[in-house]
Amino acid sequence: MTAPQQTEEYLAARLESCKLLGLNPDDLSPQEAIRADIVTVLRLSLDNSQGQLLAGGNADPTKVLAVAETLSRLIPEQKRARDEKAEKEWHDQVWDFCQTSARPPRSRSYAPS
Repeated sequence: MTAPQQTEEYLAARLESCKLLGLNPDDLSPQEAIRADIVTVLRLSLDNSQGQLLAGGNADPTKVLAVAETLSRLIPEQKRARDEKAEKEWHDQVWDFCQTSARPPRSRSYAPS
């Protein structure tokens, strides 16, 4: 990915972050800009980790869960689509998926050695 593509991706993600936070991206105070940047970086990090997992790579499940939990705390309650029970179930599913994906592949041998 070239630098302009990365910049476009970041700016698009930052606009989405501002929307999630209920902020006007064209009129941010310094504190709001920092908050929007933090959420954007966390979201891009989570997207990257999910991409690695989907491509068959490894991602640190503890890091993925920590990033997801931090994002859920930074986004205002009224902006969340999930209630607390659904959120916990989602985190449990992510954790289970990460644990399963982090295991080394099993041997294909079905007969005892």
